[in-house]
Amino acid sequence: MKGGGVIICNRRNKISAECLKFIKNSNLSYKNIQDEIKRKFGIKTSKSLLSYYKGNKNRLIKINFNKLTDEETDWLNGIFLADGCKYKDRKYSYVIKFALDLYKDLKIVNKLCYIFKKLGCKYAFSIQKNSLIIKTYSKELFKKLPIKNIFFKPQNQKAFLGGLIDGDGCKKGNAAILVQYNNVKTMEYLSKNLNLKQRVFPVLTNFGPSIRREYYIPKCTCDLIKKRGLSIKLKSDI
Repeated sequence: MKGGGVIICNRRNKISAECLKFIKNSNLSYKNIQDEIKRKFGIKTSKSLLSYYKGNKNRLIKINFNKLTDEETDWLNGIFLADGCKYKDRKYSYVIKFALDLYKDLKIVNKLCYIFKKLGCKYAFSIQKNSLIIKTYSKELFKKLPIKNIFFKPQNQKAFLGGLIDGDGCKKGNAAILVQYNNVKTMEYLSKNLNLKQRVFPVLTNFGPSIRREYYIPKCTCDLIKKRGLSIKLKSDI
């Protein structure tokens, strides 16, 4: 900046390669790094920015997707579309969030945390009424997970369906019922391949009029999912 002023640096303003090298190689405290950058480069930095460039943010941790089986990957994709969401917060962090029943879904929570650990994701819990909220931060996982309302083709259809059941389904005798409001194209694809029967009817939700889609999952498909252990709810005797 001309006139000897101080440049205030944020994530949208890239710093010089020389300054970046100094940040990554420095063993000083963040306060001392800030002072040195201001003195040497005339740039004012925040501690969060230093953490970003030094790779200490959870979202910068390298995710190893190869550690997951295809079944684990598509179970995660399924339960994400059923009970998850992703967004960028005000700090530009990539947030992945799941909301599960605090009392009924503890086994599902354990499986979700097991997968996060295999990936190398850190996660945190919070409680909202009867819901257990799980959050993790990862740009890589954020980009890898499917986008709601856009067609998604899983590698392992039964594992994906198992994840959907664990998020939005329930047992019905030896079969199961899955409720979906979105993901129409994806569910049409699964219905053709796994012989799901659909029932569609209008409903009034807290957000206004909507279309409720119920999918009946026959016993033969449920048995295959249950045999492979691809759904917590189908394995349960409750």
